[in-house]
Amino acid sequence: MPEILTPDSPRWETFIEGLESWLSENDGCDGDREHVHRCAKAVMYKMGGINVEATLAYFRDHGGYCDCEILLNIDPTFWERMDVSEDMDRTNAQ
Repeated sequence: MPEILTPDSPRWETFIEGLESWLSENDGCDGDREHVHRCAKAVMYKMGGINVEATLAYFRDHGGYCDCEILLNIDPTFWERMDVSEDMDRTNAQ
């Protein structure tokens, strides 16, 4: 049975890594409502075994209206990773 991805899913980290990679390789999120979840869909289809439509409904219900909002509003580790990244940037700049 296809999985619905949520932060509690065993493959959530794999999805987030793929989404971040896809976004960085494709100039980020365009926020264009016609292309909502373009990157997330590509990652989910590549991963396989995911109920894409049900997962997208979950994302929308939890504030993930586009690819970047999945990271900003749903991924529980996003802001923590950004704090660590900023700390590393400050350390490297010294």
